[in-house]
Amino acid sequence: MSDETMVKGINLLTPGSHISVDLKQLDSKRFMMLRPSAVKTIQRNVKSLFTHGNLSYEEALIEGVRQLRGSISAIMQLDNVRVKFGLSGGLDSRLLLALLLKNPKWMDRVDITSSTHSSRSKDFAIVTELAEKFNFEFNNSNQSFDRKEETGISPIRVTNSFGLWVLASMGLFDMMYLYRSYWPSPVVIEMGGHGAEIIKGTFSETKLTDILHIRPRRRFKSIRTEISTTLSKLGIQLKEKAAMQWHHLCFKSAIQNGRYVDRTNLALRPFINSSLYSLARSENNLFRQHQEDGSTLLHDILIILNPDLAAQPFENSKYNLTEEYINERLESLSQKSVIEEIEPYKIHGSIMDITNGPAETFMEMVSDFDFGEKDQKEATLELLEKQWSKIVGTNLEQIFQSAYDLAKTRLEDPGFYSPSAGTPAAKIISLSLLDNN
Repeated sequence: MSDETMVKGINLLTPGSHISVDLKQLDSKRFMMLRPSAVKTIQRNVKSLFTHGNLSYEEALIEGVRQLRGSISAIMQLDNVRVKFGLSGGLDSRLLLALLLKNPKWMDRVDITSSTHSSRSKDFAIVTELAEKFNFEFNNSNQSFDRKEETGISPIRVTNSFGLWVLASMGLFDMMYLYRSYWPSPVVIEMGGHGAEIIKGTFSETKLTDILHIRPRRRFKSIRTEISTTLSKLGIQLKEKAAMQWHHLCFKSAIQNGRYVDRTNLALRPFINSSLYSLARSENNLFRQHQEDGSTLLHDILIILNPDLAAQPFENSKYNLTEEYINERLESLSQKSVIEEIEPYKIHGSIMDITNGPAETFMEMVSDFDFGEKDQKEATLELLEKQWSKIVGTNLEQIFQSAYDLAKTRLEDPGFYSPSAGTPAAKIISLSLLDNN
């Protein structure tokens, strides 16, 4: 919500800011400690970081595509690495698929996966159709074994998966992704469409009052003041257009799209791209405001890369494109065929020299959250009830009642899906981090 965290005295370093340290102020008499005045936080106006110069819409779009290809190309050139690509029935991951299909050598180094959970059945059906039409495999069960054979290393089992979530996410990111293993070195790098919402303008017209419905009024004013104060530090006024889009970019997006760091130091997030976000916020962007029909500049990129792929159904039929629309956009995008290769940035060193995973010292700190042989659903419910019992009868009961009711409903659902089912429960369980007073 702001640069403050649940831990007193620890703040986030916000986008556009950096820390300046005056080493001349080292105090040799106090074990080489820095005087408080030696450390300063320098904050730039975050808007100044996202400008696209004098490029036209088409030129900026092509530059964005080149940047997307460049980031993928750099990883593809690393030795001993395969890319694990999560494909759904949505737009974001399909655009990445279009980039991969452009380069057969990339497809040879990519392992495509798609969720088989019942709650993702429509996505799975779409991916199955795409695989048949565009001739690629997905959910190949031999991938991990192949990695062991090629690199000589094996995944490390996480014995306390809930504890790892507590360590990395509790109080920061509510969705409960409970991982069972990780690679000791990043020989498998995950790629996904994370972060695309900031390019599509998903929150461009969202206002604080659209997402915050709480009583009493003084609590709303308190939250509004904190968000407003934080945004003003970044050079953004809460009352201006797309203020919550900027807030999402600077806070939630940073946490949400970096949640892999508990397991690996490297992941591929092509849409975390300053060129495309600069275009997204530009007056030249034809889709700057959220469109009722779901059209975005990402649709234009997909159409440029692979019109046939763009014409295939999406998981949400609202975003399906007609052939007529695709042809109209192709005619408008006069530079559609001018997509030059970009020289990938160079990565020095060896992947095998990088160590993944949490330090054992930190895992010992969350040993109390070890489920052991308990069922994940039952253990989460037990933690929920334990924390809820401390809330009942206090001022917090009214605030978290709806989250508690939703958590119970989702966790008791036979089709329980941990990431979404655990989200409302996490809001309550995370209160255990707070001081009792």
